[in-house]
Amino acid sequence: MGIAAQSLRLDNDEVGKVVDKHLLDTASIISAPNGAETYLVAYGSRDAEGLPYKATGLVTLPAGEAPEGGWPVLSWAHGTTGLAREAAPSLALKTHPDEEALVMSAQDYLKVWLDKGFAVVQPDYEGLGTVGKGTYMDRHSLASAVNELVRAARAEFELSESWYNTGWSQGGFAAVSAASADDVASGLVMTLAIAPGDTLVPTEIPANQAQSLFAEVDEERLTYNSYAVQGAMNFNPKIVAEDFLNDKGLEALELASRLCLTEFKHENTIHGREIMRENPQLKPLLEHLYSNSMVHMHPTTPVRIFISEDDGIIDYEQISTAAKGLQENEGTDVEIIVRRGVEHRGMVRRAIEDQTPIVDALQ
Repeated sequence: MGIAAQSLRLDNDEVGKVVDKHLLDTASIISAPNGAETYLVAYGSRDAEGLPYKATGLVTLPAGEAPEGGWPVLSWAHGTTGLAREAAPSLALKTHPDEEALVMSAQDYLKVWLDKGFAVVQPDYEGLGTVGKGTYMDRHSLASAVNELVRAARAEFELSESWYNTGWSQGGFAAVSAASADDVASGLVMTLAIAPGDTLVPTEIPANQAQSLFAEVDEERLTYNSYAVQGAMNFNPKIVAEDFLNDKGLEALELASRLCLTEFKHENTIHGREIMRENPQLKPLLEHLYSNSMVHMHPTTPVRIFISEDDGIIDYEQISTAAKGLQENEGTDVEIIVRRGVEHRGMVRRAIEDQTPIVDALQ
């Protein structure tokens, strides 16, 4: 694809606009529901520093003639796939390292919205699908990726002002971030965050407590922690890995910087108890993570957050505390729906069942 090979930087007046697009073979793009047409688009967004850059994403249109005013929009923010260009769902032509999760989301969730007459738009996030470095849980970058793709798709295709804002895991956090931005795309009806992650941490942790906490992080969950640390470092120069990680920890970050999630899980043999140096200096990292938490967000439209006590990937105590903090912020309309006995991917599989009673468009 020629999109990723071109210059990353754009002018301010290109933010929220499609600057390039390619029609894809709908049978080949496994991360999108099978609609009438799916386009790979490049569009203007803003990175973690607020600078305009060329982002990528997918736009899938329903079959048939658009209704008067255009197709309503479903924005889908995907779950964790990695930090590198290759992790982008828009590059999932016939195969992808994270194929299983991408196909599940497209078929079990997005296809239902598409069949209800919604255009489905999917941002890749900063660093994915194009050049640059992923910043993972940076709320400002994620929010821009979502909002600007909605704006860009409206300007390029026959889409309406009405849109729903959804996402899973990292994407659930991205969806809440998008709803809380200073410049939310107009017409947002509701945000539906499925098993979202969050970055709520204390800003100070004694060294012995930090080592004890990481000692509980197994090889699978260390992949997500490594993405969070490397993504923070890709934006914040105050965070220096050698201040808190030993050689094993640095090895985990190297894997995070280049591997997609499924590959990382397969290759990683490092446990959390192995990664911390003596007397780790964590304050810059903790302050960065805390500053991005949803406890600081103020969405002005309805938000529904679906979490499970038995997620297995998302820490229930962390996300429930963060979601309650969001709920308590002045002027918000936030409802937290808690499930039991449902694992992380199961939350996507049951999402339509959970959301149909509260979303008129799905009924």
